[in-house]
Amino acid sequence: METASPKVHLHGAAHAPISDRGRVVAIGVFDGMHIGHQALLQHAIHTASVHNLDSCAYTFDPHPLALLRPDHAPIMLESISTRIQRLTNLGITTVIVEPFTQNLANTSPENFVQHILHEQLQAKHIVVGDGFRFGNKQRGDLALLRLCAEQYNIHVHAIHHAMIDHEKVSSSRIRQALANADLSFARKLLGRYPRMHGIIVHGRHQGARLGFPTANLKTDVPVILPRGVYAAQCHGSFGTRIAAVNIGFAPTLHDHRFQVEAHLLDHESGSLYGESMSIDFALKIRDEISFPNIEALKHQISTDIACIRRFWSKEISCNVTL
Repeated sequence: METASPKVHLHGAAHAPISDRGRVVAIGVFDGMHIGHQALLQHAIHTASVHNLDSCAYTFDPHPLALLRPDHAPIMLESISTRIQRLTNLGITTVIVEPFTQNLANTSPENFVQHILHEQLQAKHIVVGDGFRFGNKQRGDLALLRLCAEQYNIHVHAIHHAMIDHEKVSSSRIRQALANADLSFARKLLGRYPRMHGIIVHGRHQGARLGFPTANLKTDVPVILPRGVYAAQCHGSFGTRIAAVNIGFAPTLHDHRFQVEAHLLDHESGSLYGESMSIDFALKIRDEISFPNIEALKHQISTDIACIRRFWSKEISCNVTL
């Protein structure tokens, strides 16, 4: 089977081009692309390869709960653009982003299968999690999906949830781990370090005056991690650098602006404003605290940096996949 360049369609199934050979459609929000999502998507990619079909991820933006139950809508782990990038990097050949509207929410399970999966997406196989619900008021379950799909000779693949510590791997568990700064557990669920993306913007410029210049990240989704100092790796036009990252308000400097500030270790100075940067978080070093004076703050930053260097020296020497 030839490898096709990935295609991305942001305006839903109704505007997606016809697939001449048909598609294997994986359905989900895929927020964070954790190990359970990866297993489901890899199954879709393998099935497409076996049957000479196109692999397709059918996802939603915004999150359905943002419309159906706004007070219960989760903070997203990653932006839709990052989600798309992860899907295509995994090997999905077509990504279709469905704007989640009231009209879609009102669609019956039967019409969802007929009009969207069969007519618009040319689905030959559907890959979902074993707890999949769909259609108006979530009336559709796996049994109804199989019944409806059978009418159009569509095969349904239900993938069991990935389990860690006898519980399902989920985006909710990742959010909780991040909120607790349990980066080791979040990494187990994700299969990689938790990552923030964003654009480097002007900050308070206090870091440079202290002797520790920082790249200040305007994140593309709200920050879940608690305030504190973290051992991290930053990726950007400068390559990859280990970093000391502060999340918070810099109380010693009496600044009330919330910021994510990365001091890139062993980085030559130069303007990075307006550039994109990603931060992989590995370990929380300490809480953000107020120091009695600037000299005490500078001493602690130096101590933090030494600790972070020791941490990464150990991580890298153990051949950890970054």
